[in-house]
Amino acid sequence: MTASSEGIAVDSAGNIYVSNCQSQYSIFVFAAGANGNVAPSKTLSGAATGLNCPLKPAVF
Repeated sequence: MTASSEGIAVDSAGNIYVSNCQSQYSIFVFAAGANGNVAPSKTLSGAATGLNCPLKPAVF
């Protein structure tokens, strides 16, 4: 996580979701078991997502 990380959630498969509310409104998705300095497996961002400073991601 970075200084701009706002929240974190973990889904039933162990994927990690980290919200970012500073430089770009986005949610980074990391693979289950990821640790250390790794790139996200997905980034959810852009106007089509409707994200506006996501604070607490929730997964179902």
